[in-house]
Amino acid sequence: MATKTVKQLIQASLTVLMVYSPDVILTAEESNTALDTLNELIESLANDSFTLYTVTKENFNLVGGQATYTFGTGGNFNSTRPITIEAVTTAITGSAGNIDFPVVIVNYDDYAAISLKTLQTNYPQYCYPDGNYPLNNITFYPVPSSAIPVTIYSYKQISEFTNLTQDVDFPPGYYRMLKYLLAIDLAPSFQLQASQNIIDIANEARRKIMRTNAKPLTMQTDPALMGFGGAYNVFNDKFGRR
Repeated sequence: MATKTVKQLIQASLTVLMVYSPDVILTAEESNTALDTLNELIESLANDSFTLYTVTKENFNLVGGQATYTFGTGGNFNSTRPITIEAVTTAITGSAGNIDFPVVIVNYDDYAAISLKTLQTNYPQYCYPDGNYPLNNITFYPVPSSAIPVTIYSYKQISEFTNLTQDVDFPPGYYRMLKYLLAIDLAPSFQLQASQNIIDIANEARRKIMRTNAKPLTMQTDPALMGFGGAYNVFNDKFGRR
């Protein structure tokens, strides 16, 4: 399918609602309202990782003696703030080259239970992202004693649209999903309610995207059993070094 513009996407959604035809000219106010609604929809899709189609891999550097790093535009990790962090690794240089070591992502309760948070070692085994906004704070434990590279795999929000002439360029299936979801969201602006048929098509298109983006589960092994250090916590069924 040929790439469509934002304006064409909006027109297609309004055609579904039967409020647009080729002889109808949208006012500037209507077009801007539709663009704002589309961007709100794009933003809301970021809250479901199954509607995000790629994981971003980024490399940063930890500083010796520094535990916490801000992640977001203008932060220590100067990049778009992630929606979710999926995996973190550190790299140790050995005789065979760089060796990646997994860093276990923990929740606030696991990090809070650590007694000596200032403990330092050659490389961290755990990290705690607090989800703060606009900068996400990521705290590593143990604190790295020297500079060390870190790789972060994360989901990022799909970029919003800035104007009506911008191309809507997504993987297969996204245009259909956006067209029908946008029709549902635009309906109240035209004193309408989307029909059940429109809702059903939107849900079907979204389910197909979610099935495509679903990642198969892989077997997880206790890092302590793999020789990466740490200990298994039998009380909360989570890994944690206490």
